[in-house]
Amino acid sequence: MKIEKIYNEYKKLVYNLALQYVQNIEDVEEITQDVFLSVYQHIDGFREEAKISTWIYRITINKALDLINKRKRKKRFVLITSLFNMNDIKLKYELINFNHLGVLLENKESYIRNYCS
Repeated sequence: MKIEKIYNEYKKLVYNLALQYVQNIEDVEEITQDVFLSVYQHIDGFREEAKISTWIYRITINKALDLINKRKRKKRFVLITSLFNMNDIKLKYELINFNHLGVLLENKESYIRNYCS
């Protein structure tokens, strides 16, 4: 089956299905493009055990979910990096490793008490 025929027959199905998941025209267009690129790349491996419409439907759902998950990961990464700025982490690390004079004296006294008595 020619890719052009497949595209013309299923482009509305793919577009509308993707729109139900992402509800953003730019994302829908990206998903639609990815779906037909994937169909083109893997059409030789299609075994015809199911209808081609079912196969394309499944590819569309997977592409939409992949995009949604990618966006969620990106949002989480931005949130986490904004919460933990690298300068703040360095400052906290330096504060934790800070040895106050009183702490040093206490450690020295403890050492003398335990090992020199």
